[in-house]
Amino acid sequence: MNKRAKKTELEKKAVAREALRYVHDNMTIGIGSGTTMTYFINYIGASLETGELQGLRGVPSSLSAKNLLLKKCIPVETLGTLKEGKIDVAVDGLDSFLQKQKVVIKGRGGAFLQEKIIDYTADGLILIGDARKVNQRVPVPIEVLPPAVATVKLQLEKFGGELMVRNAEKKLGPVISDNGNVICDVEFPTEQIRPELEGKLNAIPGLLETGIFTKDAKILIGYERGEKIEEHTMNI
Repeated sequence: MNKRAKKTELEKKAVAREALRYVHDNMTIGIGSGTTMTYFINYIGASLETGELQGLRGVPSSLSAKNLLLKKCIPVETLGTLKEGKIDVAVDGLDSFLQKQKVVIKGRGGAFLQEKIIDYTADGLILIGDARKVNQRVPVPIEVLPPAVATVKLQLEKFGGELMVRNAEKKLGPVISDNGNVICDVEFPTEQIRPELEGKLNAIPGLLETGIFTKDAKILIGYERGEKIEEHTMNI
C-alpha cells in the first residue's frame, strides 16, 4: 500500500469511528454500503462485543451490508419488520460532497436505490467519507429498468446528460443491481448538478432512482491521515 492509499484508509477509519458518537443504546440504524461503511460496521460489532453499546439493530441497504452485519452478530431488520417503520439514524458513505451545490453523490457500489429508501426514511442521516471525496468530480449513477435504457438515454440528453451503461468487471454485460435493474452513469456539467436535478431525473419514466442525495444530513469528512475530522451540515 502506497502512502496516499494508507492516508486514505486512515481517514476512512477515523471518520467511521467518529460516526459512532451518533449511535446510542437500543437504536435502529440504517446501514449503507462501501469501504468506509465496512469500518463502521466493524466498530459497531466491537462496541456490542465489549458492552459499550447494547440493543442495536441494523437495517442494511444491500446484500453485502447484510452479510457484514451477520458476520459481526449484529441483529438485522428490514423496512418490513420495523415497528412503525422507524429508523433512528442512518449512517452511509459518500462518493462526492459538492459543497457549493449542497449535493452528495453516491452509488459507485450500485446499491443507492435501497440506500436512499433507508437514508430518507431515517430520522437522522450521517454521511461519512475521506478527504478525497470533497468536490470530487464523479458521474451521477442511476438505476434503470432494463427495457427503458434507450428511452431514458434520450430524455437525459434534454438535460445535457450523457448516459453510459456501467459494465461489469467480472462478467460480460452491464452491472445489475440487487433489484435486477441496470446501473448506468450519467455525465453532467458540474454546474447542472444541483438539488432540483434529483426530482427532474426521478420524473423520467423508467428511471427508478438517482445517486443524487439532498436530504438534510450531517456530513463527516476525515482529513490529514485521520487526525482531523470536519463536520458539515447539509440543509437545502
